[in-house]
Amino acid sequence: MRRLGWLTHLVHGSGTRSRALGAVLLVVSCDPRKEASDLASAATAKAEALASAAKDQARTAARDGITKAKRELFGLTDSGALSEGATAWITKQADADAALAVVGKGAQLAPVAFEAAKVVNQAVDDETAIEPIFQKIEPGKEGDVDKAIGGMPKVEVIDGVKVGFKKLDGIESTKLTKEQAAVVLWRKDDHLIGFVYRTKRTIDLEVLVKEAPRLVRLTQSALK
Repeated sequence: MRRLGWLTHLVHGSGTRSRALGAVLLVVSCDPRKEASDLASAATAKAEALASAAKDQARTAARDGITKAKRELFGLTDSGALSEGATAWITKQADADAALAVVGKGAQLAPVAFEAAKVVNQAVDDETAIEPIFQKIEPGKEGDVDKAIGGMPKVEVIDGVKVGFKKLDGIESTKLTKEQAAVVLWRKDDHLIGFVYRTKRTIDLEVLVKEAPRLVRLTQSALK
């Protein structure tokens, strides 16, 4: 009791000594279990934040890793421009195909096409690459583009949009061994949209037509 009275006297006393002792007693009076719980909660929150960031980085790395591997295998660009291989295919056969001529003369909206390429290439295997085509149509030329697409070897209506398909003839190249390609095109408002479908396997155009709705929708979504 004498000890408690001494502490009370000090706490209620005046001056710096009483304020300092009051602060000490306040710290001592904190519940150590609550403090430990608060520290544990903070550590858990920090760990969860770090885990979430790590997952985001892993997803980005995986996406970019796939694109990088295909870029090396197929000679894809990192800008959204069509690759040398795709350009060579289109240029060589543009004289005999109006739709390919439109693609060959058009200018890629490269940044958007590049972002779309990273998305759509996750939807196919490692031996297949997709190069998105995204070009602005010259005002008043929409009808010409529709006519060119309608003249492609295979035309299907997907989600109310006319989509043209053409299997490209093989070209000689030291980089492109046992590779085949096809072009898929459609018009959306004032844009020519599509993709060059490239694969190390044999292309069956009918099989590609069946797979096209999924790739068309994915491409459209990625370009928004």
